[in-house]
Amino acid sequence: MHRSWWVARKAVARWEGAPRSLRLYLVNDVSVPVSRAHVVRLRDAGWLKDNA
Repeated sequence: MHRSWWVARKAVARWEGAPRSLRLYLVNDVSVPVSRAHVVRLRDAGWLKDNA
C-alpha cells in the first residue's frame, strides 16, 4: 500500500536516517517516511539543516 503525507513544517520535531531511509518525527509522535526522491527537496527547502 502506498500512502502520501502532507506535513506542516512546524509539526516536525526531528528527523533521523540517511537519504535512503529518512523519517520525520512529528510533535504528536507520528513517524513519517520520506521518499528518496523528496529528501533533496526537503534539504533544499531548509527542513533538514538542524536536527531538533
